[in-house]
Order: sequence, then C-alpha cells, then structure tokens
Amino acid sequence: MINWQYFPKSDKIPSHLSELVEVFENHKEKIASENHQFSSDEVLTRLRDGFELIGYKVEKSKK
Repeated sequence: MINWQYFPKSDKIPSHLSELVEVFENHKEKIASENHQFSSDEVLTRLRDGFELIGYKVEKSKK
C-alpha cells in the first residue's frame, strides 16, 4: 500500500485525487523503490497511461 495523506484530515479526499492515488497503487510493483532505481522520468513513463486515462496531460519528453 502506498502511504499518503490528505489535509485537512477531517475532509474526505476529492475524487480526482483518489483516482490519482489509485494509479500509483495499480503500478506500485512496477515503480517500487525497494525493487527498482528509476529516475522520476522513468517512473512517469510507467504511470503516464494511467494518468492520461483519468484526464491528466503528461509530458512525453523533456526534449
């Protein structure tokens, strides 16, 4: 499970953030620091499709 917190703790997490956490949860084995040493760009590459499915625009290259 990925540890995260939303503030204020008395409020329910908004659905768009819940979806974002779900993308990380769905890919945790592919990006886990205990098993891999990816750069942030490499992690983003593995998460991109999931982010795009929930409506985020994701850069494909720094070039």
